[in-house]
Amino acid sequence: MNITKSQLNYLMAINHLEGEKVSQSKICSYLGVKGSSASIALKKLCETGYVEKAEYDFGCEYKLTENSRKIINLIEKERLEFFSLFCKKLSISYELCEKEYNKICGMFGEEFIEKLAEIRKNDCGSVTEGTEPDSLFRLEKGAYELPFKVIHEDDGSPSMGNKGFIHPARLIIDGKNDRVLLKAKEIYYKSKKSQVLKGKLSELYYAGFEGEWVKAKVESDSIWVIPTEKMHYKKDRLNKPVFAVIKIKAAATNKNMPKSAAEITFNLEGLKAMPQA
Repeated sequence: MNITKSQLNYLMAINHLEGEKVSQSKICSYLGVKGSSASIALKKLCETGYVEKAEYDFGCEYKLTENSRKIINLIEKERLEFFSLFCKKLSISYELCEKEYNKICGMFGEEFIEKLAEIRKNDCGSVTEGTEPDSLFRLEKGAYELPFKVIHEDDGSPSMGNKGFIHPARLIIDGKNDRVLLKAKEIYYKSKKSQVLKGKLSELYYAGFEGEWVKAKVESDSIWVIPTEKMHYKKDRLNKPVFAVIKIKAAATNKNMPKSAAEITFNLEGLKAMPQA
């Protein structure tokens, strides 16, 4: 990769913050860097084609380009193969692997990553998927912040619906009706005729295990409910659930805005307990 470790950190920050307006101040807060340093780094990334800067009357935001998304995808693959080898095959603790991987993130070449993938396929198995959450929701009763992305199933890129929700989601654990709450907000959409349309989520369905579509319940103030029992889970090499996934289809209040089918990926590693009221 023709990119420095520092630049990679900026790409990963933008990737993590997607779902809302990714401003320079949010990037600074996420990385813990000064505005002057971020300004120089982001300018360089824009010049080299890794980041796009969109300017509006109310400010600007940063987005990843196709080139940078390829890098992010490679990093995610690198991480998968690293943990597959050192956690699963060599039985090194998850915590220690996490500590060491953060030091070398992005340093493996694509050919080397493919070799690690061959080892995993021949000897280590693959990421497990299933409907049983195992230890995922063995949590204390309460509310948790849960990061998520709404993405296109075919290429993993952000869906228009990603901006139609307030981030993060809220996970409610009560031992009886564990659920995720998604709060909808108004979004603006530019049509093929260059018209700027405004709308808000009006219908939401999620896929059941038999392939059927289930209409999501809605609470007050545009809060949509998805039961955790309807989600699929992806686990790491230690059988620890790291993502919860569910397919959705949605429609907006503005009938001129297209209906969409997508996938919501919840980042379980980003769970954060909310203060009790």
